[in-house]
Amino acid sequence: MTLTGGSKLSSVTTEAVPSATAPSRKTIGLFDGVVFVLSCTIGSGLFFAPGESASAVQDAGVSLLAWLVAGLISLAGSLCYSELGTAFVSAGAESHYLNKAFGPSVSFTFTWAMITLVGSTAVAAISRVFGQYACAIAPSLITGNLELCERLVSVFVVIFLCVVNLVNPNYVLMLTRFNVVCKVVAVMIVVVGSVIAFFSGTASPDALLRQRFFSDQAVWTNFPQAVMFAVFAYSGWNMLNPLTEEMADPKKDVPRVYTVGMVSTIVLALLVNAAFMLVLPVDQMSGKLASPFATLVDPNFGFLRPVLCVFISFCCLGSCNGILMGTCKCMAAAGQSAILPASFGYKSKRHQVPFVSVIVFTIYSITLVFFDLNSIVAAYTVASWLFFVLVGISLFVLRSKYPNIVRPYKIHFYPFLPLVFIVGGAYILVMSCYNTIIIGSFCFGTCFVGLAMYLASKVDGINSLYHVFADMIKAPSSGNDSTTSGAKPVSSTIEL
Repeated sequence: MTLTGGSKLSSVTTEAVPSATAPSRKTIGLFDGVVFVLSCTIGSGLFFAPGESASAVQDAGVSLLAWLVAGLISLAGSLCYSELGTAFVSAGAESHYLNKAFGPSVSFTFTWAMITLVGSTAVAAISRVFGQYACAIAPSLITGNLELCERLVSVFVVIFLCVVNLVNPNYVLMLTRFNVVCKVVAVMIVVVGSVIAFFSGTASPDALLRQRFFSDQAVWTNFPQAVMFAVFAYSGWNMLNPLTEEMADPKKDVPRVYTVGMVSTIVLALLVNAAFMLVLPVDQMSGKLASPFATLVDPNFGFLRPVLCVFISFCCLGSCNGILMGTCKCMAAAGQSAILPASFGYKSKRHQVPFVSVIVFTIYSITLVFFDLNSIVAAYTVASWLFFVLVGISLFVLRSKYPNIVRPYKIHFYPFLPLVFIVGGAYILVMSCYNTIIIGSFCFGTCFVGLAMYLASKVDGINSLYHVFADMIKAPSSGNDSTTSGAKPVSSTIEL
């Protein structure tokens, strides 16, 4: 194996510096794009979050409202990402948009947070849920510490996905397609099973009558917490944008993929919530829904429980893989543009896999597996929605800075839908911080550490701070998406 690295960049540019390796292969079409979005969004959260959100508000109607609100905010966000992703095609995605809108300091802070808080916590949380359901397939075989077993299984699945991504990206697409089939089957088992159990009398007919819909007992103060769990279930939709360079026709397909993918996800999420509520009263719902659901629906044979746990485990596998792929693409793009060390941008010559980013991200994600699951979810929510809000604002900034650039897709009902995304995201962010002050403070502190690292890398920190604000208000000399940096490109060649 030979590895040669090029010279360092003298300054951070506003464009991703091209690698000496071959360009990304255009292998993702409309179908694979929709499959990828569904693979990312329909995962562990769909079978973990309904119980948590319902338990928080103690009302079926309020819980469903929280899921609808979270879905509409996520849909508005995906349409914002459609405009940005088709106008500024880059594997850097959010890092690239924030760089152009606010300058390299904000871009670096996002990349830092993406590694330390956003992508890593999502992978850790989803792999933890995978561990829970995988160990529930045959619990009688586990004689030792159940929680330790769940965490070890979580570590194994993250390592497995790392190896699959390193060996051949074609295997990843095959795995993604298989996972989507498993997700659809799992959803159908829950929906059809609950309906059959309800009308056949297997489940208690009183379950639906005992449900509360917008009653006086609803805990509205916990509504933000219910929304937080719902947005976690929808998480991963933004991971399509880092793959736009690999799409056959991103300018046409990205808006279609997001629209079909997100609308399908919202409908399926509401169906799954309603199915659980059809047979389980709110006071019996918790984070682990599969076991009580299967016991009620199939009390005689006990066959449904392991089958459902298997399919839910595969759902988690697909979501975890999609987020790992998207995050590592962002890290590689940041390495190529000198936002991160150049080694993060190194790719294998044969399959163009950013292997350094994949390995580093995998190791860090594994360390988070051993933290409390609810704390991981809270950290993900705070960090991700902080930058979702900034990306939403960047859409307005980039329309002002680059008014003449070709935009194959312009978001409809502008500026209403972007404002829905920004205001809704700000609400989720503020209320999440309010409910988890310590974790919120930790997330903001981690972001400030990243910003401080960027400023410390400059000779004159005060002057750098001035340029942060100057970049935000300075308009380019031309309406075109061009750069004037004379930085030398990074050369990286990996032969395997």
